[in-house]
Amino acid sequence: MPPSRFEPNSIKNKIKREEIARKSKKAKGQQKLQKRLAQAKLEANDPAAKKVSKSAVDIANDPFADYFTSTDDPSIPPKVLITTSPKASKSTYDFCDEIVGVFPGAEFIRRKKGKGFELGRIAGWAAGRGYKHMCVVNEDMKKPNAITLIHLPSGPTAYFKLTSIELTKQIYGHARATSHFPELVLNNFVTRLGHTVGRLFQTLFPPMPEFEGRQLILRSVMPSDLRRR
Repeated sequence: MPPSRFEPNSIKNKIKREEIARKSKKAKGQQKLQKRLAQAKLEANDPAAKKVSKSAVDIANDPFADYFTSTDDPSIPPKVLITTSPKASKSTYDFCDEIVGVFPGAEFIRRKKGKGFELGRIAGWAAGRGYKHMCVVNEDMKKPNAITLIHLPSGPTAYFKLTSIELTKQIYGHARATSHFPELVLNNFVTRLGHTVGRLFQTLFPPMPEFEGRQLILRSVMPSDLRRR
């Protein structure tokens, strides 16, 4: 009968238990170190043996890569249509005004009521007039609560929930943004999904920022959310 696996937690003596756990942790660390050293030695002798990171493989196999390939003039900002859900409130319009100031090629168009103004028809209308993206601000309880971002003409589409909003006018000592193209900085977009979302964000801005304007758009992936500053 094979021996059962030894668990340090089964030791009643606290000092002895901690000593055993510490030795076990040290032994595991030594094993990992020896494994890394052996792999490094193998790669030094044979570069072809180098392992490709999982994230790099995911990026290489990104199914949405072709959607973001563009031959447009890099000096012209991508056209972005900003609109809202039907019967939007003032707070949502204020938020849309804030978004227009973020994207250099953004334009806000108030969404009318009634038949003929469904998202599908609006997207087709926008794509036919050269818009590259459509950003729909949704609201709940008369407050913006989500953004639907559509890459025209054929996707992909991303949906983001809004959990905390602070407008420029609410920031103490704020200044007015200039017309310079901002610099986009992406943090922690390392997975395949993160890479796809990051590429989507990149297509919203001109590829060549104007650094003299000193404008920076920072997007960071946190453990539980996505933040923009």
